[in-house]
Amino acid sequence: MKTPAKAILAVIFALFLFGIGYGLKTWWYLGNNIGYAPIQPIPFSHKIHAGVSNIPCAYCHVGVETSRHALIPSVGTCMNCHRVVKTDSPLIQKLKESYDLGKPIEWLKVH
Repeated sequence: MKTPAKAILAVIFALFLFGIGYGLKTWWYLGNNIGYAPIQPIPFSHKIHAGVSNIPCAYCHVGVETSRHALIPSVGTCMNCHRVVKTDSPLIQKLKESYDLGKPIEWLKVH
């Protein structure tokens, strides 16, 4: 076999290996957390906040439109609404206590 043919085969083989690796990585991460719902320190529902209350994702998740990952909102962001919404709820009082102490809620990462 001539040298140029070996080089072409080597490039094709390298691209093939890269494609296999990329495909496996994509397969592994796509849907890897489907159904995963850890117990959070304070129960939270996107159905209520983003659905029923129609709060835009970008209001709570800074950088969601420019980053690969949405950041977890600060307690201050939560308190922007919960200073007046459901203030009598024990869960919101737990949120307020965290806010007053300047201590973040230790959410468990889902995605």
